[in-house]
Amino acid sequence: MNYMETLQTVDTLKVLKLLNIEAEQKGAYIYFLCSCGDKKVIKAYGEKKNVYYCPKCKESGHIIKLLSDRMNEQDTEKWDFKKASDFLMEKAITY
Repeated sequence: MNYMETLQTVDTLKVLKLLNIEAEQKGAYIYFLCSCGDKKVIKAYGEKKNVYYCPKCKESGHIIKLLSDRMNEQDTEKWDFKKASDFLMEKAITY
């Protein structure tokens, strides 16, 4: 599955819960804490689904990068794009 298909298929809140990230949904957006102390915003649906941005520090990315970064902090085994994408497809797809 390619990048865009993965982003559209996985459930944003499920992924954040798997990563133990507290989040709050307001309409099409989900807010969660950034390392800078402000709140990142991520789209829960639509064309830019699962793409996040922090207005304070300007950090941005997508849910696959967020997962691989988090897992690389916690795991000795390298989490690349494919491994993170496969994990998401197994654990957090939308039904």
